[in-house]
Amino acid sequence: MSLLAQNRWDRTMIANFYIKLSTAATICSFCLSASHSRAEPAIELYIRDAKEVFQGDPISTSLDAQGHIGLGIIQTPLTKKLDQPVIGMAVAKDKVYLGTAGEGLIVFDSQKKTLETLFASEKLLISALTRSRKTLWFATSPKGSIYRWHKQAAEPWLSTTNTEYIWDLLETKRGELIVATGRPGRVLRVTKGKTKTVFAPEDTHIRVLHQHRHRGLIAGGGSTGIVYQLTDKGARALYDSSYEEVTALASDPKSGDLFVALVSSEKHGATHPGTWIGPIGDEEPASDHPIKGSEVVRIDSNGEVDTLWTSTNEGALSLYFDSSGEKLYVAASGYGPKARARVYVVEPRQRDRVTVLARVASAMITSMVPSATSGAILVATAPTGSLIQMGPGLRDEGIYDSVEQDLQRVSRFGRLWFDADIPPKARVTLQLRTGNTEHPDATWSDWSAAVQKPFGGQIRVPNARFAQFRTQLYRSPNGRTPRVKSMHASLQRRNLPPHIEAIYPLQPGVYLKPIPSESEREKSVTLSTSTLRDLRRRGIQSSQHPRVRAGVAPGQLTVAWEASDPNRDPLLYTAFLINEQGQELLLKDKLTVPFVSFDARVHPDGPYTMRVVASDRPLNTPANTLIDEQQSEIMIIDHSPPKIVDASVQKKARSWTVRARGIDAHSRLVRAMVSVDGEPWVLLPAVDGIIDHYSENFELRLTQEKRPITVQLQLEDASGNQTTVSISTKRS
Repeated sequence: MSLLAQNRWDRTMIANFYIKLSTAATICSFCLSASHSRAEPAIELYIRDAKEVFQGDPISTSLDAQGHIGLGIIQTPLTKKLDQPVIGMAVAKDKVYLGTAGEGLIVFDSQKKTLETLFASEKLLISALTRSRKTLWFATSPKGSIYRWHKQAAEPWLSTTNTEYIWDLLETKRGELIVATGRPGRVLRVTKGKTKTVFAPEDTHIRVLHQHRHRGLIAGGGSTGIVYQLTDKGARALYDSSYEEVTALASDPKSGDLFVALVSSEKHGATHPGTWIGPIGDEEPASDHPIKGSEVVRIDSNGEVDTLWTSTNEGALSLYFDSSGEKLYVAASGYGPKARARVYVVEPRQRDRVTVLARVASAMITSMVPSATSGAILVATAPTGSLIQMGPGLRDEGIYDSVEQDLQRVSRFGRLWFDADIPPKARVTLQLRTGNTEHPDATWSDWSAAVQKPFGGQIRVPNARFAQFRTQLYRSPNGRTPRVKSMHASLQRRNLPPHIEAIYPLQPGVYLKPIPSESEREKSVTLSTSTLRDLRRRGIQSSQHPRVRAGVAPGQLTVAWEASDPNRDPLLYTAFLINEQGQELLLKDKLTVPFVSFDARVHPDGPYTMRVVASDRPLNTPANTLIDEQQSEIMIIDHSPPKIVDASVQKKARSWTVRARGIDAHSRLVRAMVSVDGEPWVLLPAVDGIIDHYSENFELRLTQEKRPITVQLQLEDASGNQTTVSISTKRS
């Protein structure tokens, strides 16, 4: 689990969850095959630690900071499901007021267990509401009107604010009403029906308001992601985030630290259900609004900003600090038909430890407040509107489903087992199901028979590419609860053959020597999170990139190749040298490195090819061993230097003309140089303009009028062989 300040969970690190497969043969690549006649060794699939566990679905369980699974908090639906989403709520003793998008203002009476509509509105949404000790205020959008509930009736308080949206309301101790608006973004103060603009930033929306006991009025921008502090002397920015929208504000009653929820969405406004659900505008609401990112930060009294929670697939829409000042509750919403909202708990005085308290059946939790009487938490949901009470107390039983595990090809399963703390008479069971679609559907198998002992047992499920764990927890009769620490399954996947991608010679004369590996019992490592994770697996894997020493020596030839194994099995190689007549010579057997260096001078000049055979024998039985072999393109072994013939230097008028012909039997000519009277070597050009053939004519005109000259010619072929001749002449 990636946690800032040791325990802060970073969801961005695990947006793309990976499975861990622990064995000496490492993780396999993609392949779909139902045959297991050739199979790799048994592999352990496991889920442990918060990094894996938090990605699953805690249906009726809770998850602690270590990723341990416990029983979930009791959830009690207080209302029937509503046709429209709940936007916000306010609590007063035995009544809970709900603002909706399309059904108006509704009140739930917790004593009578009844639901009553106080203010009906099908075309407007109740976009904000707040309650003081005497008054309930609520606002409608679009058109931005404010009402108060007075004498059992909705009384218009401010018919228009000249804004399209009203996003938040806050009543001060002096009885003034502070209003956050959108299009344009404003902070207004309403006193006895008179409106004054307190703050008019360059922001399309002011999304939320919060009254801080030390800092005064705090406002959150809904299009720029800026947190503002408003005082009698003006406004200042406390924090300019990289996100678009401030969705919630809360403060620590003990330290005074300010907590801010921030979200960026693919479509602006997607985090507020009233802008995309319900009869607002003419556009049909999209079925899915994936967010680009979300985080919860703390701004301390010195203005320092600290990130507590971050995600790329959930959006934090509501914050609530409990009355004890020990826990910050974060309501995080997902998007899409299978998304489920969660309630996280951050403990600032426990190094910002993050846990999952619960999840709900709806995709969004739009509002979260403490109950006025029971000590529980009330949450409102969308797009299906409902009111749910969380707590007090834990369930008698709970279910947790892991995220679907991609085994990367069809596999068969053996044993299932788990690690758990189980008090006497409490119970834990573990099951597994399989399928060949990425997400469970009607084609997946039923859950396997449940194993009820930590050491587990054999299970029978269809061979498949995908799998999913389910664990169920049951409390003991005396109320003691179990805790699941990890889930495991053994599986076997078909062995796939290695693959040799390319074979090629290195530069002539280069040789490579493997450096002996350090002892597997003790070696130098860099201590890091990834290293510790690798050391936690059974066996220490050798590096896939061996260390070698490189040198240059006459006659040496090195042929290297690129090879891989879908199972990431270590490979053994055999290299054969094949001459022009097709005869094979074994150069080296049981190679563990992808190259062979040899003295090519013992082989006659001429064209050769190299045949390499790769085998995954080290981690497979002889019957299951698979090979691949490839033959290289033609390569030349050539130890003979090129020849320089017909070399001459002829005087003509006031210049000399150097002519020569270069010939090589096996290799292309690549370079010709000339030096006159011991001066530096310069290029000797080919007559046709480029040196690229086995035979080339060379010619160069020199201006040397008065003295004899000595000319040296040097010729080099593609195999690195060189020859030099010297020509002297007298002045005529």
